[in-house]
Parts: sequence; structure tokens; C-alpha cells
Amino acid sequence: MRALISDNQASWDDYLSAITLAFNCAKSRATNFSPYYLMFMRKQRIELDILDNNRSPGQEEDEYINESLKKCTKLST
Repeated sequence: MRALISDNQASWDDYLSAITLAFNCAKSRATNFSPYYLMFMRKQRIELDILDNNRSPGQEEDEYINESLKKCTKLST
């Protein structure tokens, strides 16, 4: 967190939810499990996991994300 807010100390609280998510999803070296898994006994699913299930076999992640963003932009206009 210190590295993230060193440039922008006025809005450090805007990053707390993202930092908490990253911490809860990260596998611990001591337990070899993430805190989320130890609490709920299942892998945490985030939006990117759901999007990743729709990716075509062999399609690069960057290509899929760009195509998804284009579709979202078309829907919003």
C-alpha cells in the first residue's frame, strides 16, 4: 500500500477495496491457501474469472479483453 500511495497521498482510501481484494485472493506461503479460501473453503470468483470462461480456446487474454471492451462500448452508445 505504501508503494501505491507514495505519489498520491490524498486519495489512499480509494484503493482500500482493491488492496483488500488482492490480499484476500493471494496465496499465502505459510498455508499455501488464500485467506478467502480458508474462510469459505472455495476459490474466490471475481468478474475476470467469469469473463475468462467465455474466452475462445487459443485466444490471447489481451485480445479477448479488447474485444469485450469494444462490445461494451457498442452497447453503451
